Amino acid sequence: MSTRVAFLSRTRAADDPELKSARAELKTSRQLDQAADLEAYIARLVREAPPFSGEQRSLLAALFRPYLRDRSPSRVPIRVRPEDGRSE
Repeated sequence: MSTRVAFLSRTRAADDPELKSARAELKTSRQLDQAADLEAYIARLVREAPPFSGEQRSLLAALFRPYLRDRSPSRVPIRVRPEDGRSE
């Protein structure tokens, strides 16, 4: 795809519709490649991460709990220990 853009760049004006189209296709292709790389990276991180502790699972469950009847979100106090930056 980049060879097509390179060829058209040598033979066409910068505002040529075919060149513009080829550049747009190349950009889209690169974005899709980056998205696939990111997806694979995230999947690897999740796969290799240690399992959550019971306390961490409870905290996550509370954070994702649906809104209460009065529409106020459930509140979960999160304290951060200053010595290591981890939540309690």
